[in-house]
Amino acid sequence: MTADNRFHDFTRRTANLEKSKAKADDQTGENANGISKTTLKLYKSFMQSYVKRLNDAPFSVTIGGVRIGSAKYTRLAQINLKTRVITFSRFAIENVPERGRRYLVLHELAHVHEASHNQHFWNLVGRHEPDYKYIG
Repeated sequence: MTADNRFHDFTRRTANLEKSKAKADDQTGENANGISKTTLKLYKSFMQSYVKRLNDAPFSVTIGGVRIGSAKYTRLAQINLKTRVITFSRFAIENVPERGRRYLVLHELAHVHEASHNQHFWNLVGRHEPDYKYIG
């Protein structure tokens, strides 16, 4: 599958996420963050499969899981290097364009190989997202 085909596949899946989210928001059972449990489950499922697809080709690292957090601007994504659990902000899933989410995932996966933001880290990110400086 070419890079263009993968991009369009992710875009299609993102559109499906929006439709599913709208349906889930119609249900009751909101949590303290003002989002339904069904929507949180949907986000988690989407991001788990998204991380898996992006991880399989370039990095192939072991991931401990995916969580959905509620940070709005401070941390769109973060990885706990000890447990390898990646936490994505709900804001990142809802409001960041697909290419931005792709960058967030690649950024966090690169941290498994290099913890700090040194040149080796940025070379890893740049290998898989050459225009990372211009995203966002």
